[in-house]
Amino acid sequence: MFGVFHPPAGERARGSAVLLLNPFGQEAIRSHRIFRVLAERLARRGFPVLRFDYYATGDSDGECEQGTLAGWCDDVRTAHAELLARSGCRAAAWVGLRLGASLGLLAARADAAPRMLLLWDPVIDGGAYLDELRLAHMNFLAEDFGIDWPAFAARFGRPREGVVDEALGFPLPLELRAELRAMALAAAPPQTARVHVLVTAEGAAQARLRERLAAAPSLEWRALASSSPWNSDEAMSAAIVPADVLDHIEATVETLP
Repeated sequence: MFGVFHPPAGERARGSAVLLLNPFGQEAIRSHRIFRVLAERLARRGFPVLRFDYYATGDSDGECEQGTLAGWCDDVRTAHAELLARSGCRAAAWVGLRLGASLGLLAARADAAPRMLLLWDPVIDGGAYLDELRLAHMNFLAEDFGIDWPAFAARFGRPREGVVDEALGFPLPLELRAELRAMALAAAPPQTARVHVLVTAEGAAQARLRERLAAAPSLEWRALASSSPWNSDEAMSAAIVPADVLDHIEATVETLP
């Protein structure tokens, strides 16, 4: 795997490190600047920080078609161990966005548990997430290329319900789709003492997850509307980061020793 380590600045080294967990596909591209800015800010606060790409994503080894949820959970635990070894810290907080947040909850276990797990708009229902990716891909084809999907599907023998093996240029191989369809985050037991969830929209899925995570020894749930839509097309061509959300994350991580 490929990663970037941000050593703590100055003499304010903390006893905890921070591991940042990317989302998937286009969202990983659109959040790259956010995570870089967040890493630099946390490093200035004295936290060692590691950003990394899961196997078969970004600059890490492997072909795009080889990515799996199970493998990425292993990558999270591997990155956690590497961060502790490199920083000399005994514990780390995991900060994940979208699918990265989901991987954080799924990867945490007794022998590789973060001191804090901060979930920013986690993907809760894998099936609904796949449908979201499919619709985004079809809308992109229609708006940017004028492709009438039902006619295109009939001509080239593709599924009429839409693209299911690709999401905006990123392959969705059969095994990954099956794992996502089976993913129900609200059924995952928390394996860490402190869970912090940050949501910018609430609905039935978020309510189910909140009820499930209530079993954690310490749960903080915060609804926070972002002033900057980081995942918008407009944000792609501008140096925009959701400063209010990053301020909140930084303040939350700051409570660690």
